[in-house]
Amino acid sequence: MNDDGRIVFKVFEMEPHQECAYDHIAIYDGDSPDSITLGRFCGNKEPHPILATSNQMYMVFKSDASVQRKGFLATHSTACGGHLMATDRVKHLYSHAKYGYYQYDHRTDCDWIIEAPLGKNVHLSFLSFQLEYEAECGYDFVEVFSGLDASSPPYGRFCGNSNTTDFISMNEALLVRFKTDDTISNKGFVAIFVAIDRQDSEENLGGEDNEDQENI
Repeated sequence: MNDDGRIVFKVFEMEPHQECAYDHIAIYDGDSPDSITLGRFCGNKEPHPILATSNQMYMVFKSDASVQRKGFLATHSTACGGHLMATDRVKHLYSHAKYGYYQYDHRTDCDWIIEAPLGKNVHLSFLSFQLEYEAECGYDFVEVFSGLDASSPPYGRFCGNSNTTDFISMNEALLVRFKTDDTISNKGFVAIFVAIDRQDSEENLGGEDNEDQENI
């Protein structure tokens, strides 16, 4: 399993346009512009951290002959957490890049924001869950929130070999938070997520035939 790559923009200032048709950056999840698009960005708002499903990204910067702006400054890293897009294809979320080969690291602090398209919900389900156990889940734990940040309604804190249930967001986003201390580690977790229609929010994930993988 390859380490995932993440692009974080420190400075971002380009010609604005509603559809980013003029000066823009396009980022692809792979080694060519034929790969899945992770986004097209322009204007003055720094994009959220861009997360790839492997150790390769392809970035294209285009500008026209008219308005000029400062440009951008970005850094690349392999780290946990990031901003994920839920679609109608089932994707996997791993506690750490080398899940299955090594235990998770000490002092981990990861936030994954999972967003579905407007009008849909995020359905999250854990397939495997093995963290250090403590009665109050104060050492190594996972928290799930229905929203973009930890001020959103919480679904709970989980640790040990917790038999966690499925989670369905109340709107278009879920936050998954993973924290560990500096002592005992364990195997970690694997979860799957998918975007579902509001009226289908009580159905199971299923869909093994259209499964995709998000190595995170």
